[in-house]
Amino acid sequence: MELDRLAIVARARRPWEAIDLGIVMARTWFPRLFWSWFIPSSALLFLLDLVPFLRGSTIGLLVVWWLKPFWDRLPLYVASRALFGEQVRIGAALRAFPVLARRDWIPWLLWRRFSPSRSFDLPVTVLESLQGDARAERIAILHVGSGSAASGLTIACAHFELVLVAAVFIGSYLLIPAELGFDFFDWIVSDSPTASWLEQWVVHGAAALVAPFYTMGGFALYLDRRIELEAWDVEIRFRHLAERSSGSARAVARLAKGGLAAAVVLFALVGSTSRAEEIAIAETTASAQTTTPTEAPAIDDSAMPIDSPPAAADPRLESRAAIEEILEGDAFHRTERKQGWRLASRDSKKESEELVPDWLIAWFESFEAIARWIDAQRESIRTLINGLELLGGGALLALAGFLLHRHREVVRRFLGRSGVAESEADQIGPEVLIGLDVRAAAIPADVPREVLQLAASGRSREALALLYRATLSRLVARAGLRFSEGHTEEQCLAIVRRGADARLAEFFLELTRCWQRMAYGHREPGTAELERLCAGFAERLHV
Repeated sequence: MELDRLAIVARARRPWEAIDLGIVMARTWFPRLFWSWFIPSSALLFLLDLVPFLRGSTIGLLVVWWLKPFWDRLPLYVASRALFGEQVRIGAALRAFPVLARRDWIPWLLWRRFSPSRSFDLPVTVLESLQGDARAERIAILHVGSGSAASGLTIACAHFELVLVAAVFIGSYLLIPAELGFDFFDWIVSDSPTASWLEQWVVHGAAALVAPFYTMGGFALYLDRRIELEAWDVEIRFRHLAERSSGSARAVARLAKGGLAAAVVLFALVGSTSRAEEIAIAETTASAQTTTPTEAPAIDDSAMPIDSPPAAADPRLESRAAIEEILEGDAFHRTERKQGWRLASRDSKKESEELVPDWLIAWFESFEAIARWIDAQRESIRTLINGLELLGGGALLALAGFLLHRHREVVRRFLGRSGVAESEADQIGPEVLIGLDVRAAAIPADVPREVLQLAASGRSREALALLYRATLSRLVARAGLRFSEGHTEEQCLAIVRRGADARLAEFFLELTRCWQRMAYGHREPGTAELERLCAGFAERLHV
């Protein structure tokens, strides 16, 4: 992850301050976020409006509204790339939609659909591709201190949608002249197909306008928790210090080289004049040694200790041992969660002065008003119930299809068709791994030749990147290994070690370490190292 390319300032924020950052992100990237949400959802709503028995009803709008977790994935995908300076076009985002929609889609359409922290939890599925217990543990960690803010964001955005819809209808009513004798509200609640069509698209447009702010608010909360947990700000600061120290070291090295050259010239000039003096001094010393015997210096035995005391223990080692003992204790490995209700104030309970308070009477009158409204909207409620029945039936059919697909091997054995090969769709790997395009169409036919040509032209980084993504592509296509788009270099290396032979695993280990040194340590490989890796690529992957 190239944190130096972050489009935001990496620092810990309070939850609502992080949501403010998400609003700023939505305003900055609003056109791409809006169209990536609006185009696929509007296409589905338009197609449902063309169905004869759905025309003039709210079932199409209800289906599009229920699929909101799918539409929210595209703005999140666009923003996650724009956060690191990558401009994703609308067409590319729409082409990635089928892959994004397949991830954990059944829970998001069932029990997670009404989750108040949906925008906060969605990046764990879309960006980290976590499922099951791993996802639950990740969500529990992320929600510490920010879960209530995510719920508040959902409630606020739902009210904003209602305000926009009400503003459109009330504004239209106020702008129609009274002289026309046209009652706008009577026309809206009538059974006119045009009125029903207008209602659907006004509600859908309001949801599309609020969606970028809703998804970016949850995404900013997610980023804030990752910055806090993983110390992105500290890592970026260390990288800046490393770059500064490397620049200073290069300057000192240049200065040292210049000083050494000056010293060599100076010694060369002085050496010719002082050589005669050195010879004379050497002859005088030799003659003195032949005439006067040398005496060894006396050694003072009283100055030497008889028994040296043992060296004292290093206090730093003792402190380190004490710290490690404390860290390994139970106090640092115990988690405790408390949940319950408590009163906001102990003095809030007051005795009622009247037998029947006014608020209780108003409460019962509100129930009567709701009953009258339900009686007036009987036809609409019946249509809604029919739509829910259709939606429930479709969900059951989808669940049955998913279970059949999930346990297809059991079904095949039951039907006596074991040994059938997997479908072609199951053999297709990811298109992007570790931010690299690993599609077979994007890989040249003769990879070693292209790599060596790039290295010869001084483009070692591009050469190693091509060799690394070509290796990943061949591992998926020829070795049959299964990678996920969210895997890191170490996870890919672990998969190769488990699923490939020892020689291929050894080659991939060397290539991965070379790639990590270049990507994170900015140490470009040499031509000899690239030639050795190309030879290993040709030998291990049967090129």
